[in-house]
Amino acid sequence: MAIPSVNMFSQQPGGGIVTAMRGTNALSQDMIDTKIKGIQAQYAPLTAQAEAASKLAYANLMGPQFLAKLMGNEDILANIQDPQKRQLLNMLVSAGSGQGTGNALMGGGGFGMPQSQNNSLSDFLVDKIKNVFSQQPQQQMPMQQPQQQMPSAGFNASALSPQDIAAINRMQPGDAYVIQGNQPPQPSSFAENVGSYKGIKEEGQEAGKIRANDIKELSDTVFNGETKQGTLDQITDIIRSPEFEQIRQTPILGHHELSYYAKYGTKEQQNMVGQLMTLSGNVIRDASQDFKGSFRKGEQQLLQNMKINPGDTVYAARGKMEQLSYLNRMITERARMTGTLMNQYHINKLQAEELADKNLKGEEIRNNIHNKLNPKPTEEDINYMAEKYKVTPDEIRKRLKAKGIL
Repeated sequence: MAIPSVNMFSQQPGGGIVTAMRGTNALSQDMIDTKIKGIQAQYAPLTAQAEAASKLAYANLMGPQFLAKLMGNEDILANIQDPQKRQLLNMLVSAGSGQGTGNALMGGGGFGMPQSQNNSLSDFLVDKIKNVFSQQPQQQMPMQQPQQQMPSAGFNASALSPQDIAAINRMQPGDAYVIQGNQPPQPSSFAENVGSYKGIKEEGQEAGKIRANDIKELSDTVFNGETKQGTLDQITDIIRSPEFEQIRQTPILGHHELSYYAKYGTKEQQNMVGQLMTLSGNVIRDASQDFKGSFRKGEQQLLQNMKINPGDTVYAARGKMEQLSYLNRMITERARMTGTLMNQYHINKLQAEELADKNLKGEEIRNNIHNKLNPKPTEEDINYMAEKYKVTPDEIRKRLKAKGIL
Protein backbone atom coordinates (compact mmCIF):
# COMPACT_ATOMS: atom_id res chain seq x y z
CA MET A 1 0.00 0.00 0.00
CA ALA A 2 1.38 3.38 -0.97
CA ILE A 3 2.12 5.70 1.94
CA PRO A 4 0.32 9.00 1.58
CA SER A 5 2.52 11.99 1.23
CA VAL A 6 2.85 14.54 3.96
CA ASN A 7 0.96 16.99 1.85
CA MET A 8 -2.01 14.62 1.68
CA PHE A 9 -2.05 14.23 5.51
CA SER A 10 -1.82 17.96 5.94
CA GLN A 11 -4.79 18.49 3.68
CA GLN A 12 -7.09 16.32 5.89
CA PRO A 13 -9.42 18.04 8.40
CA GLY A 14 -7.61 18.39 11.71
CA GLY A 15 -4.18 18.02 10.22
CA GLY A 16 -1.83 15.11 10.10
CA ILE A 17 -1.96 14.16 13.79
CA VAL A 18 -5.73 13.64 13.76
CA THR A 19 -5.51 11.64 10.55
CA ALA A 20 -2.80 9.41 12.03
CA MET A 21 -4.89 8.73 15.14
CA ARG A 22 -7.86 7.71 12.99
CA GLY A 23 -5.67 5.29 11.11
CA THR A 24 -4.50 3.76 14.40
CA ASN A 25 -8.09 3.31 15.59
CA ALA A 26 -9.10 1.67 12.33
CA LEU A 27 -6.20 -0.72 12.58
CA SER A 28 -7.14 -1.65 16.14
CA GLN A 29 -10.77 -2.32 15.08
CA ASP A 30 -9.59 -4.54 12.22
CA MET A 31 -7.52 -6.56 14.67
CA ILE A 32 -10.52 -6.99 17.02
CA ASP A 33 -12.81 -8.04 14.14
CA THR A 34 -10.21 -10.53 12.98
CA LYS A 35 -10.02 -12.02 16.49
CA ILE A 36 -13.83 -12.28 16.76
CA LYS A 37 -14.08 -14.05 13.41
CA GLY A 38 -11.36 -16.43 14.51
CA ILE A 39 -13.33 -17.34 17.64
CA GLN A 40 -16.55 -17.70 15.59
CA ALA A 41 -14.73 -19.98 13.21
CA GLN A 42 -13.43 -22.03 16.15
CA TYR A 43 -16.95 -22.60 17.55
CA ALA A 44 -18.76 -22.67 14.21
CA PRO A 45 -19.56 -26.44 14.41
CA LEU A 46 -21.17 -26.11 17.86
CA THR A 47 -23.05 -22.95 16.91
CA ALA A 48 -24.48 -24.56 13.79
CA GLN A 49 -25.57 -27.62 15.78
CA ALA A 50 -27.26 -25.48 18.47
CA GLU A 51 -29.12 -23.45 15.86
CA ALA A 52 -30.25 -26.60 14.09
CA ALA A 53 -31.36 -28.18 17.39
CA SER A 54 -33.39 -25.07 18.24
CA LYS A 55 -35.18 -25.12 14.91
CA LEU A 56 -35.72 -28.86 15.17
CA ALA A 57 -37.23 -28.51 18.64
CA TYR A 58 -39.68 -25.90 17.37
CA ALA A 59 -40.56 -28.07 14.39
CA ASN A 60 -41.03 -31.12 16.62
CA LEU A 61 -43.65 -29.27 18.72
CA MET A 62 -45.68 -28.22 15.70
CA GLY A 63 -47.58 -31.52 15.80
CA PRO A 64 -48.67 -31.23 19.46
CA GLN A 65 -49.58 -27.58 18.90
CA PHE A 66 -51.77 -28.56 15.99
CA LEU A 67 -53.46 -31.31 18.00
CA ALA A 68 -54.00 -28.88 20.86
CA LYS A 69 -55.95 -26.65 18.48
CA LEU A 70 -58.01 -29.67 17.41
CA MET A 71 -58.76 -30.45 21.06
CA GLY A 72 -60.06 -26.90 21.44
CA ASN A 73 -62.59 -27.34 18.64
CA GLU A 74 -65.84 -28.81 20.00
CA ASP A 75 -67.07 -29.86 16.56
CA ILE A 76 -63.91 -31.90 16.01
CA LEU A 77 -64.08 -33.41 19.52
CA ALA A 78 -67.67 -34.47 18.94
CA ASN A 79 -66.51 -36.68 16.05
CA ILE A 80 -63.57 -38.29 17.86
CA GLN A 81 -64.18 -41.34 19.98
CA ASP A 82 -63.45 -41.16 23.71
CA PRO A 83 -60.46 -43.55 23.66
CA GLN A 84 -58.85 -41.37 21.00
CA LYS A 85 -59.55 -38.23 23.05
CA ARG A 86 -57.76 -39.75 26.01
CA GLN A 87 -54.83 -40.77 23.81
CA LEU A 88 -54.59 -37.27 22.35
CA LEU A 89 -54.70 -35.74 25.83
CA ASN A 90 -51.96 -38.05 27.13
CA MET A 91 -49.75 -37.17 24.15
CA LEU A 92 -50.23 -33.44 24.73
CA VAL A 93 -49.47 -33.77 28.43
CA SER A 94 -46.29 -35.69 27.63
CA ALA A 95 -45.20 -33.05 25.13
CA GLY A 96 -45.96 -30.19 27.50
CA SER A 97 -44.14 -31.79 30.43
CA GLY A 98 -40.95 -32.32 28.44
CA GLN A 99 -41.17 -36.12 28.27
CA GLY A 100 -39.53 -36.44 24.92
CA THR A 101 -39.77 -34.21 21.89
CA GLY A 102 -42.92 -33.70 19.92
CA ASN A 103 -41.50 -35.76 17.07
CA ALA A 104 -40.79 -38.69 19.37
CA LEU A 105 -44.32 -38.54 20.80
CA MET A 106 -46.12 -38.11 17.52
CA GLY A 107 -43.93 -40.22 15.26
CA GLY A 108 -44.81 -43.57 16.79
CA GLY A 109 -47.70 -44.21 14.53
CA GLY A 110 -50.26 -42.18 16.51
CA PHE A 111 -53.47 -44.18 16.51
CA GLY A 112 -51.99 -47.51 15.49
CA MET A 113 -51.17 -46.45 11.93
CA PRO A 114 -47.70 -46.97 10.43
CA GLN A 115 -45.43 -43.95 10.37
CA SER A 116 -45.20 -42.08 7.11
CA GLN A 117 -42.11 -42.84 5.08
CA ASN A 118 -41.80 -39.15 4.25
CA ASN A 119 -40.47 -37.26 7.25
CA SER A 120 -41.74 -33.84 6.16
CA LEU A 121 -43.92 -31.99 8.65
CA SER A 122 -46.78 -31.53 6.19
CA ASP A 123 -46.99 -35.25 5.43
CA PHE A 124 -46.80 -36.00 9.14
CA LEU A 125 -49.77 -33.74 9.97
CA VAL A 126 -51.80 -35.09 7.07
CA ASP A 127 -51.22 -38.63 8.31
CA LYS A 128 -52.39 -37.71 11.79
CA ILE A 129 -55.57 -36.08 10.52
CA LYS A 130 -56.31 -39.20 8.48
CA ASN A 131 -55.73 -41.38 11.52
CA VAL A 132 -58.12 -39.37 13.70
CA PHE A 133 -61.01 -39.69 11.32
CA SER A 134 -60.23 -43.17 10.01
CA GLN A 135 -61.54 -44.75 13.21
CA GLN A 136 -65.12 -44.52 12.04
CA PRO A 137 -66.72 -47.75 10.80
CA GLN A 138 -64.96 -49.00 7.71
CA GLN A 139 -68.18 -49.04 5.70
CA GLN A 140 -69.21 -45.41 5.58
CA MET A 141 -71.91 -45.82 2.91
CA PRO A 142 -74.36 -48.69 3.37
CA MET A 143 -74.09 -51.23 0.64
CA GLN A 144 -77.25 -52.13 -1.16
CA GLN A 145 -78.58 -55.36 0.23
CA PRO A 146 -79.19 -58.10 -2.32
CA GLN A 147 -82.84 -58.91 -2.69
CA GLN A 148 -83.90 -62.19 -1.19
CA GLN A 149 -86.85 -64.34 -2.09
CA MET A 150 -89.29 -65.84 0.33
CA PRO A 151 -87.53 -67.84 3.08
CA SER A 152 -87.04 -71.53 2.59
CA ALA A 153 -87.64 -74.15 5.23
CA GLY A 154 -84.20 -73.61 6.75
CA PHE A 155 -84.35 -69.81 6.78
CA ASN A 156 -83.37 -68.04 10.03
CA ALA A 157 -86.35 -65.97 11.16
CA SER A 158 -84.09 -63.60 13.07
CA ALA A 159 -82.92 -62.19 9.72
CA LEU A 160 -86.37 -60.66 9.22
CA SER A 161 -86.90 -57.04 10.19
CA PRO A 162 -90.11 -55.93 11.98
CA GLN A 163 -91.26 -54.37 8.70
CA ASP A 164 -90.74 -57.68 6.91
CA ILE A 165 -92.76 -59.57 9.51
CA ALA A 166 -95.63 -57.06 9.41
CA ALA A 167 -95.72 -57.17 5.57
CA ILE A 168 -95.68 -60.99 5.47
CA ASN A 169 -98.56 -61.15 7.94
CA ARG A 170 -100.64 -58.96 5.63
CA MET A 171 -99.96 -61.08 2.54
CA GLN A 172 -102.78 -62.85 0.74
CA PRO A 173 -102.50 -66.08 -1.29
CA GLY A 174 -100.70 -65.34 -4.55
CA ASP A 175 -98.92 -62.22 -3.21
CA ALA A 176 -95.18 -61.83 -3.58
CA TYR A 177 -92.85 -59.92 -1.30
CA VAL A 178 -89.15 -59.15 -1.42
CA ILE A 179 -87.49 -59.45 2.00
CA GLN A 180 -85.45 -56.38 2.86
CA GLY A 181 -83.70 -57.92 5.86
CA ASN A 182 -82.29 -56.18 8.92
CA GLN A 183 -80.34 -53.13 7.74
CA PRO A 184 -77.08 -52.39 9.57
CA PRO A 185 -77.20 -49.25 11.73
CA GLN A 186 -76.19 -46.14 9.85
CA PRO A 187 -73.29 -44.14 11.31
CA SER A 188 -74.19 -40.74 12.68
CA SER A 189 -73.39 -37.76 10.53
CA PHE A 190 -70.83 -35.09 11.46
CA ALA A 191 -73.60 -32.62 12.37
CA GLU A 192 -75.49 -35.23 14.42
CA ASN A 193 -72.39 -35.95 16.46
CA VAL A 194 -71.85 -32.22 17.05
CA GLY A 195 -75.47 -31.75 18.17
CA SER A 196 -75.33 -34.74 20.50
CA TYR A 197 -72.04 -33.56 22.02
CA LYS A 198 -73.33 -30.04 22.67
CA GLY A 199 -76.58 -31.43 24.05
CA ILE A 200 -74.72 -33.56 26.57
CA LYS A 201 -72.59 -30.56 27.63
CA GLU A 202 -75.63 -28.33 28.05
CA GLU A 203 -77.40 -31.07 29.97
CA GLY A 204 -74.41 -31.35 32.31
CA GLN A 205 -74.30 -27.58 32.82
CA GLU A 206 -78.02 -27.46 33.59
CA ALA A 207 -77.69 -30.41 35.97
CA GLY A 208 -74.88 -28.54 37.72
CA LYS A 209 -77.11 -25.48 38.20
CA ILE A 210 -79.89 -27.65 39.58
CA ARG A 211 -77.49 -29.33 42.01
CA ALA A 212 -76.21 -25.93 43.14
CA ASN A 213 -79.77 -24.71 43.82
CA ASP A 214 -80.63 -27.94 45.65
CA ILE A 215 -77.53 -27.68 47.83
CA LYS A 216 -78.44 -24.08 48.71
CA GLU A 217 -81.97 -25.13 49.69
CA LEU A 218 -80.57 -27.95 51.81
CA SER A 219 -78.22 -25.50 53.52
CA ASP A 220 -81.21 -23.23 54.27
CA THR A 221 -83.09 -26.22 55.69
CA VAL A 222 -80.17 -27.07 57.99
CA PHE A 223 -79.90 -23.44 59.13
CA ASN A 224 -83.65 -23.20 59.86
CA GLY A 225 -83.57 -26.57 61.59
CA GLU A 226 -80.74 -25.51 63.89
CA THR A 227 -82.62 -22.28 64.68
CA LYS A 228 -85.76 -24.21 65.61
CA GLN A 229 -83.75 -26.75 67.58
CA GLY A 230 -82.34 -23.96 69.75
CA THR A 231 -85.88 -23.02 70.79
CA LEU A 232 -86.85 -26.66 71.26
CA ASP A 233 -83.83 -27.21 73.50
CA GLN A 234 -84.94 -24.31 75.71
CA ILE A 235 -88.39 -25.88 76.06
CA THR A 236 -86.74 -29.23 76.82
CA ASP A 237 -84.76 -27.62 79.63
CA ILE A 238 -88.00 -26.24 81.10
CA ILE A 239 -89.75 -29.61 80.90
CA ARG A 240 -86.78 -31.21 82.66
CA SER A 241 -86.73 -28.55 85.39
CA PRO A 242 -87.70 -29.38 89.03
CA GLU A 243 -90.77 -27.11 88.76
CA PHE A 244 -92.12 -29.06 85.82
CA GLU A 245 -91.29 -32.35 87.53
CA GLN A 246 -93.45 -31.32 90.45
CA ILE A 247 -96.30 -30.46 88.09
CA ARG A 248 -95.81 -33.77 86.34
CA GLN A 249 -96.37 -35.64 89.61
CA THR A 250 -99.40 -33.56 90.65
CA PRO A 251 -101.81 -35.15 88.10
CA ILE A 252 -101.72 -38.16 90.43
CA LEU A 253 -103.86 -36.03 92.76
CA GLY A 254 -106.10 -34.50 90.10
CA HIS A 255 -104.59 -31.34 88.51
CA HIS A 256 -103.84 -32.01 84.83
CA GLU A 257 -103.78 -28.91 82.61
CA LEU A 258 -101.03 -26.32 82.40
CA SER A 259 -103.57 -23.48 82.60
CA TYR A 260 -104.23 -24.39 86.25
CA TYR A 261 -100.61 -23.75 87.20
CA ALA A 262 -100.52 -20.56 85.15
CA LYS A 263 -103.14 -19.16 87.56
CA TYR A 264 -102.84 -21.07 90.83
CA GLY A 265 -99.30 -22.45 90.88
CA THR A 266 -96.35 -21.07 92.75
CA LYS A 267 -94.48 -18.08 91.33
CA GLU A 268 -91.89 -20.42 89.91
CA GLN A 269 -94.55 -22.60 88.29
CA GLN A 270 -96.41 -19.62 86.83
CA ASN A 271 -93.16 -18.24 85.42
CA MET A 272 -92.25 -21.63 84.01
CA VAL A 273 -95.64 -22.05 82.27
CA GLY A 274 -95.38 -18.50 80.85
CA GLN A 275 -91.96 -19.23 79.38
CA LEU A 276 -93.24 -22.51 77.99
CA MET A 277 -96.10 -20.82 76.15
CA THR A 278 -93.85 -18.05 74.76
CA LEU A 279 -91.21 -20.45 73.50
CA SER A 280 -93.88 -22.65 71.97
CA GLY A 281 -95.08 -19.64 69.98
CA ASN A 282 -91.50 -19.10 68.79
CA VAL A 283 -91.42 -22.68 67.55
CA ILE A 284 -94.45 -22.00 65.38
CA ARG A 285 -92.90 -18.76 64.11
CA ASP A 286 -89.72 -20.60 63.11
CA ALA A 287 -91.70 -23.44 61.57
CA SER A 288 -93.59 -20.96 59.39
CA GLN A 289 -90.39 -20.53 57.34
CA ASP A 290 -90.96 -24.03 55.98
CA PHE A 291 -94.22 -22.91 54.34
CA LYS A 292 -93.73 -20.76 51.23
CA GLY A 293 -96.22 -17.96 50.54
CA SER A 294 -99.42 -17.27 52.48
CA PHE A 295 -100.67 -19.78 55.03
CA ARG A 296 -103.59 -21.95 53.99
CA LYS A 297 -106.23 -22.92 56.52
CA GLY A 298 -104.94 -26.48 56.81
CA GLU A 299 -101.40 -25.29 57.39
CA GLN A 300 -102.53 -22.88 60.12
CA GLN A 301 -104.42 -25.67 61.87
CA LEU A 302 -101.41 -27.97 61.61
CA LEU A 303 -99.12 -25.42 63.23
CA GLN A 304 -101.61 -24.70 66.00
CA ASN A 305 -101.86 -28.40 66.80
CA MET A 306 -98.06 -28.57 67.03
CA LYS A 307 -98.01 -25.76 69.57
CA ILE A 308 -98.08 -26.41 73.31
CA ASN A 309 -101.35 -24.88 74.53
CA PRO A 310 -102.51 -23.96 78.07
CA GLY A 311 -105.17 -26.64 77.85
CA ASP A 312 -102.60 -29.40 77.32
CA THR A 313 -101.76 -31.73 80.13
CA VAL A 314 -98.17 -32.04 81.22
CA TYR A 315 -98.01 -35.39 79.44
CA ALA A 316 -99.44 -33.91 76.22
CA ALA A 317 -96.89 -31.07 76.38
CA ARG A 318 -94.06 -33.57 76.85
CA GLY A 319 -95.36 -35.72 73.98
CA LYS A 320 -95.58 -32.75 71.63
CA MET A 321 -92.06 -31.68 72.48
CA GLU A 322 -90.72 -35.16 71.93
CA GLN A 323 -92.34 -35.47 68.51
CA LEU A 324 -91.39 -31.93 67.42
CA SER A 325 -87.76 -32.48 68.40
CA TYR A 326 -87.65 -35.84 66.66
CA LEU A 327 -89.10 -34.53 63.39
CA ASN A 328 -86.88 -31.46 63.41
CA ARG A 329 -83.76 -33.53 64.09
CA MET A 330 -84.60 -36.00 61.34
CA ILE A 331 -85.28 -33.24 58.79
CA THR A 332 -82.10 -31.36 59.73
CA GLU A 333 -79.81 -34.40 59.72
CA ARG A 334 -81.31 -35.68 56.47
CA ALA A 335 -80.73 -32.32 54.77
CA ARG A 336 -77.20 -32.10 56.18
CA MET A 337 -76.27 -35.60 55.01
CA THR A 338 -77.89 -35.09 51.58
CA GLY A 339 -75.99 -31.86 50.95
CA THR A 340 -72.72 -33.46 52.03
CA LEU A 341 -73.21 -36.40 49.65
CA MET A 342 -74.08 -34.07 46.75
CA ASN A 343 -70.96 -32.00 47.36
CA GLN A 344 -68.68 -34.98 47.74
CA TYR A 345 -69.91 -37.23 44.92
CA HIS A 346 -71.60 -34.71 42.56
CA ILE A 347 -74.83 -36.71 42.42
CA ASN A 348 -78.37 -35.38 42.13
CA LYS A 349 -80.66 -34.71 45.06
CA LEU A 350 -82.79 -37.85 44.66
CA GLN A 351 -79.78 -40.16 44.70
CA ALA A 352 -78.27 -38.36 47.69
CA GLU A 353 -81.55 -38.52 49.64
CA GLU A 354 -81.84 -42.26 49.04
CA LEU A 355 -78.33 -42.76 50.41
CA ALA A 356 -79.03 -40.44 53.35
CA ASP A 357 -82.23 -42.30 54.27
CA LYS A 358 -80.30 -45.58 54.40
CA ASN A 359 -77.69 -44.11 56.75
CA LEU A 360 -79.93 -42.05 59.07
CA LYS A 361 -80.23 -43.59 62.54
CA GLY A 362 -83.79 -42.54 63.29
CA GLU A 363 -84.38 -44.90 66.19
CA GLU A 364 -81.23 -43.73 67.91
CA ILE A 365 -82.30 -40.09 67.52
CA ARG A 366 -85.77 -40.85 68.91
CA ASN A 367 -84.39 -42.71 71.94
CA ASN A 368 -81.98 -39.90 72.76
CA ILE A 369 -84.78 -37.32 72.67
CA HIS A 370 -87.11 -39.53 74.72
CA ASN A 371 -84.53 -40.17 77.42
CA LYS A 372 -83.68 -36.49 77.58
CA LEU A 373 -87.33 -35.46 78.02
CA ASN A 374 -88.22 -38.29 80.39
CA PRO A 375 -85.61 -38.54 83.12
CA LYS A 376 -86.37 -41.06 85.83
CA PRO A 377 -87.26 -39.61 89.28
CA THR A 378 -84.42 -39.88 91.74
CA GLU A 379 -84.75 -41.12 95.34
CA GLU A 380 -84.59 -37.50 96.45
CA ASP A 381 -87.58 -36.69 94.23
CA ILE A 382 -89.52 -39.66 95.63
CA ASN A 383 -88.82 -38.69 99.23
CA TYR A 384 -89.81 -35.09 98.52
CA MET A 385 -93.17 -36.16 97.04
CA ALA A 386 -93.79 -38.61 99.91
CA GLU A 387 -93.25 -35.87 102.46
CA LYS A 388 -95.36 -33.36 100.52
CA TYR A 389 -98.37 -35.64 100.02
CA LYS A 390 -98.07 -37.38 103.40
CA VAL A 391 -97.63 -40.88 102.02
CA THR A 392 -94.85 -43.42 102.17
CA PRO A 393 -92.07 -43.54 99.54
CA ASP A 394 -93.27 -47.02 98.56
CA GLU A 395 -96.71 -45.59 97.78
CA ILE A 396 -95.13 -42.92 95.58
CA ARG A 397 -93.11 -45.58 93.76
CA LYS A 398 -96.24 -47.67 93.26
CA ARG A 399 -98.14 -44.72 91.74
CA LEU A 400 -95.23 -43.73 89.53
CA LYS A 401 -94.90 -47.26 88.18
CA ALA A 402 -98.62 -47.33 87.46
CA LYS A 403 -98.21 -44.16 85.41
CA GLY A 404 -95.21 -45.58 83.56
CA ILE A 405 -92.94 -42.89 85.01
CA LEU A 406 -90.69 -45.17 87.04
